[in-house]
Amino acid sequence: MSETKSGKSIQDLVLFHRVERLFSNTPRLLVGNFIGGCLWVYFVWDFFSAALLLGWLSFLVFTVIWRAVLVVAYNRSSREPGPWLRHFRISLLFAGLSWAGVGLFMFPAHSAIHQSYIVIMLSFMTVLAGTHYTVTPGTSMFFLVPSLAPTIASLAMNGNAASTTLAALLFGSFILSLGIAKQVSTDIVLSIQNAELLKLEAQKAIDASREKDRYVSLIAHDLKSPFATVIQLVDFLVSEMDNLSDRSLDLIEVIRLRCKHSLKAINLVLGAARFREWGKTIELKAFDLEMSAIMVLSEFKYPAENKGIELVNSIPQGMRIFADEGLILEVLKNLVGNAVKFCAQGDKVELRVDGGELPKIIVSDTGQGIRNDFIPNLFRSDIKTTSPGSAGELGTGLGLPICKEIIEAQGGELIVESTPGEGTTFYISLPTQKR
Repeated sequence: MSETKSGKSIQDLVLFHRVERLFSNTPRLLVGNFIGGCLWVYFVWDFFSAALLLGWLSFLVFTVIWRAVLVVAYNRSSREPGPWLRHFRISLLFAGLSWAGVGLFMFPAHSAIHQSYIVIMLSFMTVLAGTHYTVTPGTSMFFLVPSLAPTIASLAMNGNAASTTLAALLFGSFILSLGIAKQVSTDIVLSIQNAELLKLEAQKAIDASREKDRYVSLIAHDLKSPFATVIQLVDFLVSEMDNLSDRSLDLIEVIRLRCKHSLKAINLVLGAARFREWGKTIELKAFDLEMSAIMVLSEFKYPAENKGIELVNSIPQGMRIFADEGLILEVLKNLVGNAVKFCAQGDKVELRVDGGELPKIIVSDTGQGIRNDFIPNLFRSDIKTTSPGSAGELGTGLGLPICKEIIEAQGGELIVESTPGEGTTFYISLPTQKR
């Protein structure tokens, strides 16, 4: 037996949802039941005593109130389906017995018009019952059998062709109701089972993805320290050994750059794993975007100076936005770092804001731009779109996909425009930005 994450079997959930449907459908059926009873008393008032009719109507009202109280109590309870279904079936049986009184004590044997009316009314109620009382195949029977059997029998024993025809029509509505009930019941079961199975499969996929992220995070964490140590040792060798040949120094520099590149990739993997695992704990708050821009640009001051690149902060003073400050900083660092990487001497990298009702944070550069065939897949981690920077810097191809995840997790959007040879512009839209 399949079980959901809560530990309940799918069969239990099917029963729960069907009982929910039963109680949610009941109020409008009660209104119809009451109106039908009042109309019946009105139409046959001249045929039977007032005491009989009012007594019958009082019993009908009692069954309506009984079921109404059950609906209210169910909605205020813990909603365990089993006991409530038993109570409802008993009330449904008494509701059927109230209409049995029509065939037993109030049958208009000498009026074809009134016989036709009761057949039409009971047929309509029968189809409604078959449509709505579909918790289990037998639930509708608690109402249909006692309500229809006496009237069908009275019509059949009346002896004339018209009454016999009406009895056949009423019995036909009973068979039709059973068919409708069976079909609706089957559809409900299948839809609920399919929905729960889809939830189970989706949860399994989520759990597997989280387990993969944890596994990748553990491996990346174990690799991080050795790479950092190798970089430190290489830096120490370069500073302590003056008699190394140019060839040796070149090789050591290659080792150092490769290690730094690998360490950057490991940090990105760790960041992505942490974000996917803890992404739901995003802390939104108002913060100073101008100060964040100053922090980001200061981090790339020396790499930009070495390449002759101008860094420009055009964020208005006091500009505040409402977002996760730490995650926005990571995105800006990644975008500015990429801009510096693909710019050359004389180029410019700028941080600015596009005003309007929904301001956009813009990171633009006048560098070499992005190849047109890279643009559609730029934010996909499964397709390699990285290329060497203007000074041969290597990339991992992981930064932009993570940036897009971070922005979208905050309800925003990250888009790019680029022209090869002219530069690239990234737009960050955050729906909750505030000045």
